[in-house]
Amino acid sequence: MKMNKTLLSLAVVSSMSVTEVMAEDLVNISLGSGGLKVTKGDSKFQMGGRAQFDFVNYDEDAGIDESDDGTDVRRARIYVKGNVAGDWKYKVQYDFSEKVVKDMYITYTGSDVGNIIVGQAAPAMFLESYTSSKWTTFIERAVVDNFALDREQGLGFQRAGESYSIYTSVTGDNMDDDVDEEGDDGASYAARLTLSPLHESGSVAHIGFTALYEDRNESETAFGARPASKVDGTSKLVRSSVASADSRSTYGVELAMVSGSFSAQAEHVLVEVDGHQVDDEEYTASYGQVSFFLTGESRSYYVDGGIFDAPNSMKNSWEMAARYEEADFSESSHALAGELETSTLGLNFYPNKNIRFALNLINSKATYNDNSEEEVKLVQLRSQLVF
Repeated sequence: MKMNKTLLSLAVVSSMSVTEVMAEDLVNISLGSGGLKVTKGDSKFQMGGRAQFDFVNYDEDAGIDESDDGTDVRRARIYVKGNVAGDWKYKVQYDFSEKVVKDMYITYTGSDVGNIIVGQAAPAMFLESYTSSKWTTFIERAVVDNFALDREQGLGFQRAGESYSIYTSVTGDNMDDDVDEEGDDGASYAARLTLSPLHESGSVAHIGFTALYEDRNESETAFGARPASKVDGTSKLVRSSVASADSRSTYGVELAMVSGSFSAQAEHVLVEVDGHQVDDEEYTASYGQVSFFLTGESRSYYVDGGIFDAPNSMKNSWEMAARYEEADFSESSHALAGELETSTLGLNFYPNKNIRFALNLINSKATYNDNSEEEVKLVQLRSQLVF
């Protein structure tokens, strides 16, 4: 009898060991709104992407720059990402519309102190710039994004707690930059701190701060702002340019809130350019926006990144929004230096998690330093596929 019990115990233990090994070797494959996902043990692989198709129609007064109606494949991206052995994550993303590598980095998540990012990734930047283009409320990001750094190669550190996030980065050139032709812009040092004392589903309070120092190595430093559209390389209505700059410093503050179907968001950015044997210049940009879901949904928020994501439900969902933004380049000596004001009304329709249609009615007015003006009115449409 004891022999039978012993054999039975061994059989149970053996079956548990075999089951554990089988579970570790089990491969799970799923295909949904987040793309293709393959999981095996503590390793995961995911493939997905986005395609954004834009159309714009202009009603423009006679002015300095003439723009034509047009269509554009704004983004056509495919990415692969995942993790290996639990503590190591990776992401590679390519944009076929721009023919450039957007992301190529690895992240170590095994430290209690925070995550370490190595490679080409988005540096620490503003709320509007750091939120994915898939889920920004309007077709194009607000005017503050003109002062944001592009993805660059370097090192980043991320840490998040119950109600805060910290992201710092030290970066250099983009991997697609031609240093021989464009020059070496030097290193960029950026940091972003976000605080969210309230972050429940449908209830969010957010405040954030960004600081950036960029070594310009006596290179030209130029900025500009378009009338909230980039179809056919839409001309910038206002511009600035410092022929030779030692550095630029950028400071930003951001506020946002969500209360049920209503949300509000605002940012202000100040840029100081330290000229090399030329005058220093200072520019500012600000915007404020509100949105409301007519069908009861809310914007999703992630405290660990201090960003907004997709609506919490997307099934025949409708969203209305309004935004006002302004940029001041009047300190510049550029021929198109001046101030820009833009008002936008938006309507978004989400039939499901993969499809989005957006309509923006835009009115931009530039007032130049010589007191001349140019006004641009346009209608822009976007069809978006996320997979």
